[in-house]
Amino acid sequence: FASSEAMEEMDMILLSQQLRKAKVAAIFADSGSIQGFAGEQKSAKGNFPGPVPVVLSDVQDPDGLNRAKECGATGVLLKGGNDGLRDLLEQAAQLGLDAVVQVESGDEVAKALEMDASTLIVSGTEAESMLELKELIPKQKVVAARVDAMQAGNVEIEHGRALKEGGFQSILMASACVGDSEDLPYAKWAIEELSSKASKEFKITGMTGHVNGHFGTGTFERTTGEIAWQRHNPTDKGESEDA
Repeated sequence: FASSEAMEEMDMILLSQQLRKAKVAAIFADSGSIQGFAGEQKSAKGNFPGPVPVVLSDVQDPDGLNRAKECGATGVLLKGGNDGLRDLLEQAAQLGLDAVVQVESGDEVAKALEMDASTLIVSGTEAESMLELKELIPKQKVVAARVDAMQAGNVEIEHGRALKEGGFQSILMASACVGDSEDLPYAKWAIEELSSKASKEFKITGMTGHVNGHFGTGTFERTTGEIAWQRHNPTDKGESEDA
């Protein structure tokens, strides 16, 4: 998800501050950026708005759990297909880390439930199939949906609303923040669009991405009722950014 190679420390601090003020409910970051985000959020303790949870998103083994703990992360994202999932869940609990399990199939849902995972994120490209997976999960579990950000025609908003109406409690906007000038404009816009006409229980779980530019204020252009984000438009030099 998030990487810090192209983001300077001050950029990361500013982005973390602004995401908190934009009222995201959590930030998912990889091992390259987790320390910066977790440290900045921790510094907001006692302030308003207060710190939001920071989740290490690329944990595959015990070393990842230890890094999450050392960097001050609140939780970890584990893949439902990981053969060592049971051990990772047990070790995360021992370290005081909240574990979120990402699932992509019925078998992975069953596996996570067998291991008593309390929070699941359903991943997929079609709302219908994601809603079918949600029906397999008991209502007492916390269930979020993973939606890719900046899709053509802004369809992620329609997708997210459909998932919300289907009972998902939160939305994880994947690759929403990549370190370029559109991070904040997009994050604020997505929160506004997904939260409108929504119940008080609905919220944006987090913002994630591959950092490949620099934090800034950013602008966007609206055409034919849609937001034309520049991130996915090739530059005059024929370059395009990976999100």
